[in-house]
Amino acid sequence: MINVLDIGTGANCIYPIIGASQYNWKFVGTDVNDPSITSAKNIVQQNNVLFEKVEIRKQLSIDSIFIGVIKENEKFDLTLCNPPFHSSEEQATKGSQRKWNNLNKNTNTKPNSQLNFGGTSNELWCQGGEMSFIHKMIKESRLFSSQILWFTCLVSKKEHIRPLQLALKKAKCSNSKVIKMEQGQKTSRFIAWSFLSPEQVNQWRDERFNN
Repeated sequence: MINVLDIGTGANCIYPIIGASQYNWKFVGTDVNDPSITSAKNIVQQNNVLFEKVEIRKQLSIDSIFIGVIKENEKFDLTLCNPPFHSSEEQATKGSQRKWNNLNKNTNTKPNSQLNFGGTSNELWCQGGEMSFIHKMIKESRLFSSQILWFTCLVSKKEHIRPLQLALKKAKCSNSKVIKMEQGQKTSRFIAWSFLSPEQVNQWRDERFNN
């Protein structure tokens, strides 16, 4: 069974819900926000499909991503993360307004409480925005290079890809990929990286799936 670590799982823990129910994957979801942790745990506890496949853990340090939530000798095949894209509340508000403006051009929809682009502060912004967050993720990922097969993270701005690839090269990762995703007129992407050599990947697969 595929083991996945979801960084910043949020109040709705949507990635674990989809992964566990549709693909039979096991998840550990982490978050720094207490209300989000409480909500995610309630969702898991009230759903029989999720109960044995999803664990929610609190990240106690706002300065850490993997440190403190990955246990000794614990292994994950994959990590997921939808990072805080903005560097401030003001920038996040302006971004939401741009989305509303674009939506209104086509549908004449007005903002309301049922349809919005909101989220908690830790989900929407952090100091330095997504570049700072993903750089920190890359730096910490080296500490868990033998415990995780693939690290991945969404990247909102394509101009951030090249600097992040250079950061991965500096971190001496053995493999990295940029995967584009297209839905309608929207194009997004995520970056993935691994520190394992081809031999180590084969050994990982033998240990995880052939025993």
